[in-house]
Amino acid sequence: PLPTTEDPEAEKALPEKNNPIWALLKGFGQKLDKQEDEGWEALDVRHELAFLRATALSMGHSYQAMTRMNSAASALTMRSMPTTAAGAEPTAAALVREPTDLSLPEEDVLIKGGTGENEVINGVYFKLMHTFGVKAFKMVKQVGFYSTPTVRYLYWDHVTSTWTISPKPLVGVCLAPGCAFAQEDNTEHPSMVTKPWYVWHGHSGELLAAGEEIKEEEGEQKGGFTFRSLMGPPAPVDKIVAKSIVGFQVQGNQDKLGKIGMGLMLRIPLTIFGRPVYEYEGGGQYLYFHRKEADGVTFTELSKGQDADLEEFGAGIEPTPEKLYENEGCWVIATDMGATLDSPDCYAFVEDTAVTPDQITRIWQVRLKDKLEANEELRFVAQEWSHEGTLQAMVDKAEKEKAEKEVAEEEEKEEKEEKDPKAKDGKAKDGKDGKKK
Repeated sequence: PLPTTEDPEAEKALPEKNNPIWALLKGFGQKLDKQEDEGWEALDVRHELAFLRATALSMGHSYQAMTRMNSAASALTMRSMPTTAAGAEPTAAALVREPTDLSLPEEDVLIKGGTGENEVINGVYFKLMHTFGVKAFKMVKQVGFYSTPTVRYLYWDHVTSTWTISPKPLVGVCLAPGCAFAQEDNTEHPSMVTKPWYVWHGHSGELLAAGEEIKEEEGEQKGGFTFRSLMGPPAPVDKIVAKSIVGFQVQGNQDKLGKIGMGLMLRIPLTIFGRPVYEYEGGGQYLYFHRKEADGVTFTELSKGQDADLEEFGAGIEPTPEKLYENEGCWVIATDMGATLDSPDCYAFVEDTAVTPDQITRIWQVRLKDKLEANEELRFVAQEWSHEGTLQAMVDKAEKEKAEKEVAEEEEKEEKEEKDPKAKDGKAKDGKDGKKK
């Protein structure tokens, strides 16, 4: 039941009227008003204030508290809702918000196993943010003697129900070097695929799974001469593996890291200048790329780096990975994104245009006692993440074991019926009798 006692403190506890949460709660109150004819109790102004106050407090006491990405432990004391009993004194209730984060970390993908022509697909694929609901990842790196920029997309293709790796987004399964696909339903992430990946095999000219028999030409089968026979026996099919990664582990001499956290840089759902952003697992430090203008000195505003066009994802898009390397820039570790390199808030930086931290090859400059010093040991290693142990994984495992048990019981039952024909005939007879009845 809604409260009927006036509360002069109710209005003070409400969010400001220019706050987004106000419109949300106000709109809900209006919906209740419109449903009066259906048995709902209409809210007058006094009731609505009390209702909104209780709802705002139950949703986190304030809009600012709701929108914090990393909430530290805090205790909030508030006056409880007034009771309907006359003369009842309002009581105080302590709401303790524990520093427990039940949300899973942002997951990227690490692809391994490609060789020769397929080596181009190896690397870290970071999750894209502007994909219109499509689960998609992107990997850009420089390959070969001339450091040619190359791109690969990994995404869920709804047409073929496959996880697909291709040089362009949303083109489906491609029959070309450096392409692959895996077909398995109900997989939320590429790392959850258990069936083999089909990858390009140059000798066969098609996509094959690891361990699959390689077809030979008629001339080769008879031992005749062919140009392909001069190349020797065909290479085996590559075994592609997709691993989930949640960020990068900081590696180096701890005495030379200054204020840099010796732990894990976790991926957060944000891309800037076509590159992923990370936050230290303990909070308060960010790892990100900051691009420079054409003059090579002035840094571009970070707001411009969040342009969706920089991700180059969509139907009909022709990727231009070379654009990511046109302007110079720095990978930065700082307490605030956008901190100047000479600021105490900047703990380290390196002038490198790598797309992901594992590709950085130049030497970092680390701040030690307000002085920048070169650190050749600082590296970032991809941290793999296993779905085993998560709640969903345990549920899936239980369902799988149950299904396997049912199949085993059915097979055992069929074996007994085959060994004992009388039992089988008796079952058939019972079935006929049941039909007659």
